[in-house]
Amino acid sequence: MEKMKKIKGIIGVIAFLLIGAILFQLVSVVLLPDWFHSYSSDANQVKSLYEEPKNSLDALFIGDSSVYMGVSPMEIWKDTGYATYCLSTPGQRTWISYYILKEALQYQHPKFVILDMNETFNAVKADELATRKVFDNMKWGKTKWEALNDPTFQLSNYDKLTYLFPVLRYHSRWGQIQSNDFRRMRDDYYSTFKGYVISKQIKKNSKKSELLEQSEKDTNSQIQEDSLVYLKKIQDLCQENNTQLILTAVPSLYTLSENRSHEIQEYANQNGLIYFNLEDHANIDWDEDSIDGGYHLNTAGASKVTKCITECLEKTGEIQSHQQDSSYQKWNEDLEIYEETLQKIKKTEVKET
Repeated sequence: MEKMKKIKGIIGVIAFLLIGAILFQLVSVVLLPDWFHSYSSDANQVKSLYEEPKNSLDALFIGDSSVYMGVSPMEIWKDTGYATYCLSTPGQRTWISYYILKEALQYQHPKFVILDMNETFNAVKADELATRKVFDNMKWGKTKWEALNDPTFQLSNYDKLTYLFPVLRYHSRWGQIQSNDFRRMRDDYYSTFKGYVISKQIKKNSKKSELLEQSEKDTNSQIQEDSLVYLKKIQDLCQENNTQLILTAVPSLYTLSENRSHEIQEYANQNGLIYFNLEDHANIDWDEDSIDGGYHLNTAGASKVTKCITECLEKTGEIQSHQQDSSYQKWNEDLEIYEETLQKIKKTEVKET
């Protein structure tokens, strides 16, 4: 009899803890900021990846905002039937790229990982928001725990707890809660455009010639030491998973540099990697192809970059088209939505800087 009481007591404690954990998680969802839930935002690429069928993707694009504004997986699908995905986030650094890729390879086995190299030249650490847009969206697990304990991120023990339990970071939103916040408990984060963010906005830059001239004299053309460490980790990770790593750099007026391109090519040569040199082949028109004066591409610029990448992937001969595969029918449906969206979005031109 005494033994049964003990068992019931243990069961009661476990049930209490489980109910508490579920309620805690629900409260966390409600309190998370708007950027976490916006379907069109730049914050959902990580959690949207979990919505893709396991081992269904042929290639992953890894990098910062220049990637999700500059590469359109639906255009690649339309032309080739290749299933690709932009696993890119704002201000992504090479050490963040490593953990994003490590997490992704638990769910996908792509033939190619295409890594954007722009951020390997950036010595500035990612800010908190950029880091949170990755790790707040990552599932609990070994990879997330390893990342949070990586000294590179310089997180205190309390910081680590807030990444594991975001409600601790966003508890001050209690006074801002509205009815819409409770609908988030039913949200799913499937990405129709596979991580790509559409914009037809055009913004010219009156300093274009000056920026291009400066790029020829670029002195910051060395891959940063921290980036080199994580590039090696990324290479090892791809090798362990029998995935081919390809380097590239989405064009930008602010990162465009012949010296940097040469540095990437040298790194690729030394490590037996392929470098897709987009700057030499995409023929970007900086008066028409950027949304913000040269930082990011619009749909016109992304179309040019995507076409170059598509041609490079086709040349490998490693990927087969899935367009007639019934298990990929959702991609054809998404393509229809994508093309309808492109038609609906109006081209807008904003004042030149």
